[in-house]
Amino acid sequence: MDTIFMLIFFILFASAIYKMINQIRTIVIRQQVTSLMKCLQPLIILLFLAISWFGSAPFLGYILSLTAAVMLILSLYNKGFTKDGIIPNMPGSYLHGLLSRKFSFEKTSDWLMIEKKNKIKVRFTNNHYKSVYYIDFPLAEKENVIQFVELHNEIIDIEPYK
Repeated sequence: MDTIFMLIFFILFASAIYKMINQIRTIVIRQQVTSLMKCLQPLIILLFLAISWFGSAPFLGYILSLTAAVMLILSLYNKGFTKDGIIPNMPGSYLHGLLSRKFSFEKTSDWLMIEKKNKIKVRFTNNHYKSVYYIDFPLAEKENVIQFVELHNEIIDIEPYK
């Protein structure tokens, strides 16, 4: 019975990884990933393997742990601008943040770019859900972000760094 549940979770995780890889392929301007998050990636994998090892998991348990670790790592890279929309960080549960949805530019409004010391924070409103979303980009991408948003006939207000 445990093997069946592990196989079900493996199939779910594998399909989530497939979706994330497809999202990553469509990203034109990628979100900023902090150095802390990059350093935590190997620790996440080691933690998952340690949990499997100390829990005396079967081989399928190790595979499941590695698959979950890959999902967590890929979730850092599947956010940003695509050719026809944006994939933001999703508020709510962590699982919701792993599998983000794409919003087309036609369904967004109220764009604002907030300059910070080391990054820019882009805020927009989704007209369908009436929700506000944020995504961070490297400061070096400022002009590219402005041009990209304006290319899609959206007006972006800029709040300079103070």
